[in-house]
Amino acid sequence: MGLPECNVHLAHATLYCARAPKSIYVYKSLSNVTQYIQTHASPPVPLHLRNAPTGLMKSIGYSDGYVFNPEDTQGLGLYQTYLPPEVEGQEFLEEGEGIPHKIKKLN
Repeated sequence: MGLPECNVHLAHATLYCARAPKSIYVYKSLSNVTQYIQTHASPPVPLHLRNAPTGLMKSIGYSDGYVFNPEDTQGLGLYQTYLPPEVEGQEFLEEGEGIPHKIKKLN
């Protein structure tokens, strides 16, 4: 979906976020990500996510196994990873007091 149709959905998301209860949870989680980035070498983009515009790139594995989700009729994209192996399993989100466990409809 693109413009102009998505404007309504973007407006809904904006209003939801603006009216949602605020918490320090976001700041702590963002701090965790920032600290990780500053203390770890930048891992390479996984090969299956890399574009392969040349035969050489294709021959060394660029884009091998990539599943384009809009054309995925078998559900294989559900199991595709987008993170480098070094980052997988890292927990950046902080659970804390005041974090709702269920999404509540805002009135």
